[in-house]
Amino acid sequence: MKKLVLFLFTLLFFIPVFSSDQDNIAATAKITGEITVIGERDLSFGIIPFDDSTTITYNDTEDRSGKFNVLIGPGRPHVLFSFSLPTELDYIGDGDGLEVSNWTYGYGQTGLAPTISGPFPASYDFTINMADFGRNLDFYIGATVTPNPDNLVGEYEGIITLVVENN
Repeated sequence: MKKLVLFLFTLLFFIPVFSSDQDNIAATAKITGEITVIGERDLSFGIIPFDDSTTITYNDTEDRSGKFNVLIGPGRPHVLFSFSLPTELDYIGDGDGLEVSNWTYGYGQTGLAPTISGPFPASYDFTINMADFGRNLDFYIGATVTPNPDNLVGEYEGIITLVVENN
């Protein structure tokens, strides 16, 4: 009996204890397509009357509307267009700004007339399916400036910024 107990006791110490565990990690990759944004033409209100609003439409026939050209690399069908639009143009010097409002847009495939247009949404953000435009898009901008009695004679300017990113 002592031999049996000693044998079992020896077995307990020499039997390897097997244990296992596992975990996972993710394999991730992100492909970014090339995005090129070119400011091709400034929005130009020209010489405006002191006492009246002036509107430049996105499809202005005298090429006064603002224009961006956007080229998207392959594999990026949906992109987000985000605009920063001023509420007034700054006087070059020291004076009150010139109110700018009623922003409008039009866009379409480069080289063709705009096929989609309207007033800017409140957020100034758009998601556009570039596959509909052959990856190359012209985006036109128009607006209205309204002088007030405090505006000085002179030049005014503002900045329109477009950021395009994968969506």
